[in-house]
Amino acid sequence: ALNLSDRIAPEETQIQAGGVNYGWYRVAAHYVSDRPTLDLEQISEIMKKLTEDLATWAEDKEILPAHESPTQAVFDRYLESYLEIQGWESKQPDFQTEYATYSEAKTKAAKQPICSLSSGEFTSENQMDSVVLFKPQQYSNKNSLGGRQLKRGISKIWALEMLLRQARWSVQAGKFEEQQPVFLYIFPAYLYSPQMAAAMRLFAEEIMRVNLWDIRKHWLQEKMDLESLRSLPWRKTEKVKDGRFAQDRYESADLPFMATIYTTTRGKTVTEAWIEPAFLALALPLLLGVKVVATSSTIPLYNSDRDFLESTLLDGAAGFWTLLQLSPSLRLQEIPIALERLLAIYCLHLETRSNAPDARWPAFNSTVREVMTDVLNVFVLANEGLRGKKRDPSDEEVLRYWKFAELFTEGKPQMSDKLELTQRLVEEYRTFYRVRPHKSSSHAILLPLSKALEEILSVPDDWNQEEMILQGSGLLKDALDRQEAYNRPFLLDKSLPYETRLAKELEAIRAFMTTCVEDLFGGMCKGDRALLQENRNRIESGAEFAYRWLALQEKSESTVGPEDSQV
Repeated sequence: ALNLSDRIAPEETQIQAGGVNYGWYRVAAHYVSDRPTLDLEQISEIMKKLTEDLATWAEDKEILPAHESPTQAVFDRYLESYLEIQGWESKQPDFQTEYATYSEAKTKAAKQPICSLSSGEFTSENQMDSVVLFKPQQYSNKNSLGGRQLKRGISKIWALEMLLRQARWSVQAGKFEEQQPVFLYIFPAYLYSPQMAAAMRLFAEEIMRVNLWDIRKHWLQEKMDLESLRSLPWRKTEKVKDGRFAQDRYESADLPFMATIYTTTRGKTVTEAWIEPAFLALALPLLLGVKVVATSSTIPLYNSDRDFLESTLLDGAAGFWTLLQLSPSLRLQEIPIALERLLAIYCLHLETRSNAPDARWPAFNSTVREVMTDVLNVFVLANEGLRGKKRDPSDEEVLRYWKFAELFTEGKPQMSDKLELTQRLVEEYRTFYRVRPHKSSSHAILLPLSKALEEILSVPDDWNQEEMILQGSGLLKDALDRQEAYNRPFLLDKSLPYETRLAKELEAIRAFMTTCVEDLFGGMCKGDRALLQENRNRIESGAEFAYRWLALQEKSESTVGPEDSQV
């Protein structure tokens, strides 16, 4: 074939020394020396043709050695048993063979244990650590009574399946489960097409790891508008070519669902593992118009979007999802409310209990539990974070935390009433006492409320409500008399006589003290001083933010003229 038989005899090509076939090295040397202009590509083409001709000649002469692949045989048997094609008769699984394999594996004379994954349907072999992605201990057979050695087995069909998973997910064998992956199965909501499948696959493969610090910053800069998430740079920018999906066809990875992505965590808790996928499961349906199923199962829960009606399903989510009182299955119209609440609690945790870049997600359950137990804990957490930074809240932070509190009270009358009562208390004492929030301490802002709470907590149990109101009003009046005149709005009204101003001030003090005794102590705290003492810090924290929030509302209204207000 190489036209070198006149220069090298066939017997000379078989000369070997030390395992090296020097005869064929001589053939190659003569061939290349006769053609000094050959490059590597031309030599590769020549070698390809030569090997094809050699294989064809060997097949014609029937001299190729017989070869059988056990894996191929098992795979063919698997297809015969489970592949269903309409109009073709399917072969039922061989129960007798499976039963014989199972029985033989359970005897003491068995050399191999039963397959841990196929339950004896296929003959097993030793389980290799380089094949199985998950922890071998979880897929081991139980020892027989009195047994000592822990046996692990896996059949060839499942070993092949594990290798395909390992190649598809690009993960390290034996270490995957330590990363606590959560899978997101993305289904189309409206349109099936090869182009849509290719676009979804591209997005799933190239989406960057979610950075909740950047999402928080972007969402807050856009005044907590969910539509602003569309302008977030989710993917790396690249030049888009027209018609790049025109020739695409369906791939096996696109069926029956459009795309599969999985998230992993560097932490050790289930809470940390679900922080990122919980957000994606709510954001992707709004951003891409798809349905998303989030689960820790490596096997899809559904074959098609026809099997479920919801837009988002969370299977076995971490405990914080239940604490937030969110449903595991959400329709499209329910997702914005859930996403707003989730982003609000994420932002609250990152701002008050985190220190960038450490988000401290193990403490996230505690944050959710405190907020959902009492809405005033939003302001307690805010004050804790601000004390750590040694500063007072800015105007933007005041508006933000008040908005968070309103989000968490939606649909919860008891929490809404508590927030409304806190606001009403501040509105009442602002009629007779005012300070500048930016230039005053928390003690100065909360002076009337602190005095009222001290009086309620210090009086004897046998006092009735009227006595507490009168006693508290007197103490508040004495404390107010020690304040500067510019902190007492009634005294600044020079249009009324001085005695009338004092009478109106005393009337406002009495109305405020009545609300404290009847609604705060008698209503919210059920007349229990221990309960009032327990909630005192929450009440005062909420009142401080309510005071700052009302001052901002008043300032914004004063900057708008009557004509502008009508417009």
